[in-house]
Amino acid sequence: IIFQSSEEDEHNITNLLKRVQSLTDKWDMLKKYYCKSEFLPISLLPVVEEMFDAACIEQNWAVIRYCAALLHKIHSSICDDVTHILVNQRFISFGVGDSEETISQPPSTGAFFDYIICHSKKNNILFALYQEILNYLCQMIQKNPALFKGILRIRMDLLIQLIAKETSGSSENFKVMCELKPVKMYQIIYNLFSGGSPALETDDLPWERRRCVDGALNRLPKNFLQNLYSLLKLCSGIDLAGNLLPSFPMINEMTAGEPQFAVSIANWLDKIVYPQLRQLYVETIMILAALLKMIKSLPNVIELHVILNNAHDLFLQEVIDCDPGKFLCGISQEFYMTPPTGQYGTLNYLAQAIALLNN
Repeated sequence: IIFQSSEEDEHNITNLLKRVQSLTDKWDMLKKYYCKSEFLPISLLPVVEEMFDAACIEQNWAVIRYCAALLHKIHSSICDDVTHILVNQRFISFGVGDSEETISQPPSTGAFFDYIICHSKKNNILFALYQEILNYLCQMIQKNPALFKGILRIRMDLLIQLIAKETSGSSENFKVMCELKPVKMYQIIYNLFSGGSPALETDDLPWERRRCVDGALNRLPKNFLQNLYSLLKLCSGIDLAGNLLPSFPMINEMTAGEPQFAVSIANWLDKIVYPQLRQLYVETIMILAALLKMIKSLPNVIELHVILNNAHDLFLQEVIDCDPGKFLCGISQEFYMTPPTGQYGTLNYLAQAIALLNN
């Protein structure tokens, strides 16, 4: 890694950091300099190392994490942590959208370093957060593997955004999260995977939050893959908002229970960026499979987005107080907040929309 800077700026920031006593003030100055220049001069590395040591003594967790990221510190057990997670048949991905990369085989330290360097370029703190959170996930999967039931792939960037939202109310605000003590960070992650909350019982959690959590964690309900496989056998393909999952040759080459089918489905579902919307599509597939016996015939290509949008339209006909400013991908916040079951549950409207397939 090559660091560059103008000699004058480099000299000025070095002298300033040496004169300032407060660790917090030092960090504020360094952060402003780094954000402006987007690189760290080699001459500043010893200063950052001193700040890291001082932060460890003061237990200033934000400075510890940021300095560790700037110094590209690698956790001594990180490759073992990643291997433990992979051995438990959970893949790990870094990045979002088209840049997302998945690890399915234990990497060397060098290869892992390359992964997290590549995916933390836009936000340096990710370099430290990736490692810390993977360490916690390793501990959790060893102590309680049931927490990962229904989760095939751990999408690190979505998980970090979810933690940020839990702590600050915004998926883009990492400040509060980075200030957390490690034990608090671990507890928040544990609560996310267990479905709990520090303040609420599981049954009292808002449904929009549940869908956000399950979508971000890639959690699928029991028998989901088998149900989807059954649907694929009865049609030519399933369209997920413009992303077609063709039935052939998939059902000829794979069974519902083999890992490659699960990976293919995970990749397909991951085309949906928003976790809560992803979960509504999962619910649509589940109710569609449950109602197969009542459906006279299926379309050649099942358009899930059409079913979901029709269900939402039916919902809006009965909901008067709907905030027009709170829609995500054409779906109102009220629909995301609605529980699946009950007279006015999402499954009821999805079932009505599915019935329209025969009309």
